[in-house]
Amino acid sequence: MPDQPTVPAPVVELHCVVKNYVHGDHGDVKGLSLMVMQGELLVLLGPSGCGKTTTLRLMAGFEQPDAGVVRIAGRLVADRTRSEPPEQRGLGMVFQDYALFPHLTVAENVAFGLHRLPKRQRAGRVDEILQMVGLAELAGRYPHALSGGQQQRVALARALAPRPAVILFDEPFSNLDAELRQQMRGEVRRILQHSGSTAVFVTHDQQEALLLGDRVAVMRQGYVEQIDTPDAVYHRPQNRFVAEFMGAADFLPVHVTADGLASEIGLLPSISALPLGRPAEAMLRPHDLRVTPAAGAPGHGLISTAEFVGDLWHYSVRLPSGRSLRCHMPHTDAFPLGTPVEVRLDAGHGLVCFERGQRVS
Repeated sequence: MPDQPTVPAPVVELHCVVKNYVHGDHGDVKGLSLMVMQGELLVLLGPSGCGKTTTLRLMAGFEQPDAGVVRIAGRLVADRTRSEPPEQRGLGMVFQDYALFPHLTVAENVAFGLHRLPKRQRAGRVDEILQMVGLAELAGRYPHALSGGQQQRVALARALAPRPAVILFDEPFSNLDAELRQQMRGEVRRILQHSGSTAVFVTHDQQEALLLGDRVAVMRQGYVEQIDTPDAVYHRPQNRFVAEFMGAADFLPVHVTADGLASEIGLLPSISALPLGRPAEAMLRPHDLRVTPAAGAPGHGLISTAEFVGDLWHYSVRLPSGRSLRCHMPHTDAFPLGTPVEVRLDAGHGLVCFERGQRVS
C-alpha cells in the first residue's frame, strides 16, 4: 500500500473554552474551540474587545478558563480546576514591548531560557539562533543600542532558543513605524518557517493577518466567526461582519433571474446556491469594480467623491437609489465630480452573496 500522507498534529487545542470577566463581556471568550497544527502560523484577528488577547492569555497560562480545556502538545494544561503556570507549558512569548532585559547583552537575553543546558551547549544554541535571525555581529550589544527592528529580532530569538512547542505573539509590530513594520512581518514569517516553528499571532491589523497567517481566525464578541486561509477569509467571508472587517466592501441588493442576478448596475453572474426570485445581497469590493464615462445615457450613477492616493483614484459612485459603490481605478483614470458613469464588475473570481447576513455562495 502507498504511504499515507502525514497529518500534522495539533500543538494547541482549545475546546469549548469560556472566560468571563466581572466588568462585563469586554474581552470575554464564550465557548471557543480551535486547533493550531504543527508548523502552522495562526493569526487571531478582530476588533478591540473581541477576545483575541484573552484567548492568547489562556494559551499562555496568564488566565484560567471558567470552563473548557486547553491542551499544549497533547498535554492538558488548563481546565476550570487547574492551570499550569506559563513557565511549565513549553511556550515562547514575544510581547508588544519586547520585554528585553536592559542589563543583559543580546547574547545574554537569548540565553536567558537556556539555563538548564551545559555552558557549551548553551553558547552553541545562542550562536545558532543569532545567526538565524541575522544578529550574530550584535551579540555583545545591550538593548538600548539596538533599533526597534533589532530589538524585535532579539525578542524572537529569545523565544525560539528553548525550542518551544509554540510561540505566542501579542501585537508584536505595533511599536514599529509603517516601513519597518512591513519589513519585520516578512522577516519574522521567514524565520518562523525556516525554523519549522508553530506560532499564534494576535493583531487587529487586517493586512498583517493576511501577510502572516497560514490561517486567520476572525473573532467577534468572544466567538470565532470564521477560521480559514487568508485567501478564503478575504474572498469568501462567512458573513457580513467578516466581509466588512476584512476590507472595504459594499453590498448591492440583487434578485435571482433566469439570466443572472438583476441589480442596479445590470445583470451580475448567476450563482447556483440561490433559487429563482430569491432576493440577496452581492458583495462588491472596490478593486473588483471598473467605471467608465457613460456614453449618451445617464449611466448607472454619478461620481460623488474622488480621492487621489498616488497610484490609484478612490471613487464613490452614487446610484439612483441613493446607495454608493466604491471603486479603485488606476491613477490615469481621472473623472471630475458629477461625471455620469457605467459601473462594471470585473472581479476575476466568483461572486459572493449574502442572505440575512450569511454567505450563500
